[in-house]
Amino acid sequence: MRQRVWAVLISGRGSNLSALLDYPDEISISIVVSSKPGVDGLAKARRAGIPTLILDRRIDWSALTVTLRSRGVTHICLAGFMRIVPPAFVAEWRGQIVNLHPSLLPKYPGLESIRVAFEADDDLGVTVHEVDEGVDTGRALLQKTSLKKPRAAGYSLALAEFTVHVTEQRCLTRVVRALSSGGSSR
Repeated sequence: MRQRVWAVLISGRGSNLSALLDYPDEISISIVVSSKPGVDGLAKARRAGIPTLILDRRIDWSALTVTLRSRGVTHICLAGFMRIVPPAFVAEWRGQIVNLHPSLLPKYPGLESIRVAFEADDDLGVTVHEVDEGVDTGRALLQKTSLKKPRAAGYSLALAEFTVHVTEQRCLTRVVRALSSGGSSR
């Protein structure tokens, strides 16, 4: 089986990227792409010796595909990437894009999902899913509950968010490692 080669798309700190970088023998990352310049995730990638790319404000998705293919990328991981991926790009990479989302989808898609679930005193968790043309609508590859009824349990929003972020890193690495080896993420 041909080795899977990843592009990791980020928009910020790169904490989920850091978790993936902990497995250099299992996860081959060819490039880290950011929607924002100057974010910590870019520095983390550079320290790991991984090339980086900063996207223009108006992303040329076709040019991005050409760049990724030229770097041997076979799969894409959206790890805190805060842009909606257009349908044509999804179609080009069908079945090869995974996204990390901080809620138990289909509940709380989109932005601010941790805060909204926390305020509803609903269970908090993480979903790693395939990307399709919808927003956070793709097939779940892995879901994990981080906290049950966090407000009732006495958690602050900040502590609840931290707990979800730890779960995100564990779930994302589990899925990407499994997919990298050609196995199932389950």
